[in-house]
Amino acid sequence: MKTIFILTSGGDAPGMNAAVRAVAKVAAAAGVRTVGVLDGYDGLMDGRWKELTQPSDSGLAVIPDLDTAGSLGGTLIGSARSARFRTVEGRREAIARLKDAAGLIVVGGDGSLTGAHLLSTECELPIIGIPASIDNDIGCTATAIGVDTALNTIVESCDRICDTAISHRRAFVVEVMGRHSGYLAMASAIAAGADAVLFREQAGSEDDIVATVSKAIRSAFDSEVGKRRVLILKAEGVDIPCTRLVRRVEETLGPVLPGVEIRATVLGHLVRGGRPSFQDRMVAARLGRAAVVALLRGERDQMVGWQKSHPSGLPTEDPSVYRHPLGQVLAETKALLDGTSPVTKWRVQMMSEMSGVPDAQMKRIASLYQKPVHFERRVNHTKWCVLRWPTPSRISTTWEKPSFCASSVTCSTRACSSDSSCMGLPNEKGPAGLFQVALRERGQLLAQLPFIARQGQ
Repeated sequence: MKTIFILTSGGDAPGMNAAVRAVAKVAAAAGVRTVGVLDGYDGLMDGRWKELTQPSDSGLAVIPDLDTAGSLGGTLIGSARSARFRTVEGRREAIARLKDAAGLIVVGGDGSLTGAHLLSTECELPIIGIPASIDNDIGCTATAIGVDTALNTIVESCDRICDTAISHRRAFVVEVMGRHSGYLAMASAIAAGADAVLFREQAGSEDDIVATVSKAIRSAFDSEVGKRRVLILKAEGVDIPCTRLVRRVEETLGPVLPGVEIRATVLGHLVRGGRPSFQDRMVAARLGRAAVVALLRGERDQMVGWQKSHPSGLPTEDPSVYRHPLGQVLAETKALLDGTSPVTKWRVQMMSEMSGVPDAQMKRIASLYQKPVHFERRVNHTKWCVLRWPTPSRISTTWEKPSFCASSVTCSTRACSSDSSCMGLPNEKGPAGLFQVALRERGQLLAQLPFIARQGQ
């Protein structure tokens, strides 16, 4: 019986278990045995592994532990970074353990795929890589296993941090993972509505970083702007530690913003853990299937990537999955990390364009609208009179939409009784102040009627 070996290597990523499960299921359906190598390349050299399939009445089936582990984070078969495997002698030990294998699947990031490529050049064994890295720093793939879950974790954490920041009028510097790539910081900064983001791909000294953060906090807390929280995302690849950055910013802003508190939060390995999202489970399953199909067809020294098209890609039966030579993957990964890749340049340009409205523009908006219109006039002097019209007696009669000049203010008042409910939806054809009201009687929708809000003194 043919046997496929699979290992997970390097940093763990949510969705690795889903990939292993998919490989075992697809292989079992083809009558192929699957063996999980324990603890990455170390386990491969030592000959430590775990059967992932077992005989059943219908042929082969995955073991119960794996069947349930697909929804869990981490990796059931363990992972490690191996210094011994980097030596020629270590790789020879690994090759000797694989002499009876039909192929090897490696799930991991840049270092893991580099090891897979070295094995492929030193033996004739078919080897296929599956990208798994929360940093999204692997070439020839739009995403890697674990990226979506990590981003969801970061954004949720930032939302919670902002809740307390608003309550106390504080600024937070949140550090996320991304030693060599700032993708997590950049993507989560956009999604969480951060005021600034710091990532390794940016050039600048420690003094420049302190000045950037100080400017962002000072601009946001300007009395004319009136913000109550500041959120700044920082990738761990930025050299200055989070605590030192906060301390230096406090020293800079202390004389000009007395009483404003700045806090540092390092999410760290919190980002790695947790149950994988739907996206990561789906990507892992489809990449796992494509990897098994490639092995059984005799393909070698390749990676299956999640990308609909790529110059170096070879199509598969899945329209979203392409196969790429591992050598090309590693070359593109290097370019991605050293800043020469078009993808990296585009990311930096995008963040520059989305860096926010210039300070002068923000102050102009605040002086012309926010302070005089909102804080002074609208909040302090506006009174609301909500009129129920037409009256219930006119519901059954023919009526026409009234002609009036509504004010430009927004009515947020709900005026509901037992036979009416304000839907709170602004009329799309006119200024705020006209609302659609659904009048209900005995559970039946009688009419869609206008709701008039007038400004009074």
